[in-house]
Formats: sequence, C-alpha cells, structure tokens
Amino acid sequence: MLLNSVDNSQSLVDAYRCAINAMRSQLPLAQLVARREFLDYRIALLSNILPEAKDGPSSRPQSASPLEKERTILNHRLIQKLNDYKRANKVPFLYRGVR
Repeated sequence: MLLNSVDNSQSLVDAYRCAINAMRSQLPLAQLVARREFLDYRIALLSNILPEAKDGPSSRPQSASPLEKERTILNHRLIQKLNDYKRANKVPFLYRGVR
C-alpha cells in the first residue's frame, strides 16, 4: 500500500541496485576472510601442540607446511579480491567493522 503510493524514481532504483551488487560481492570476500582466520587458528594450534625442536625451522611439523602454503596463496587472492571490490564499489570492504 505505502510502496504503491511512493514514486519509484530511477535514481532510487539505481541506488538499490548498487547496494544489492555490493552485498552480493561481499559474500565471497567474507568466505575468504573466514577461511584465512581458520587457517591462522589451525597454524597457531599446531605450533602450540607441536613446538619446534632445537634444530630450528627444518624440524617444523610437516602438517603446518601445507596450511602455511594455503594461507600464503589465500592472502594473495584476498588482496586482489579486496582491491577489485574497492574499485567496483568505491568503498573498502569491512569485515566485522574493520578494514
């Protein structure tokens, strides 16, 4: 009823379209950030459970290496996607209110 009485101007429709596109592009970024947080947690957990031996980094647990490699790759992808998001939406992506 109220919506039928409001004149939907093209600028209002465009503003909603931009907001919807911004929200759609936030989900993949949030998923990447959540995966990165998970990897950070797992790496920290493994380093606490399996501390390094006195021999140095060569004796690091083998299970941490694939996680660190995935985190490095994920960081590069995330930086690229964040820059793409900022360029497309003209605002930085915020995750939990933080850049």
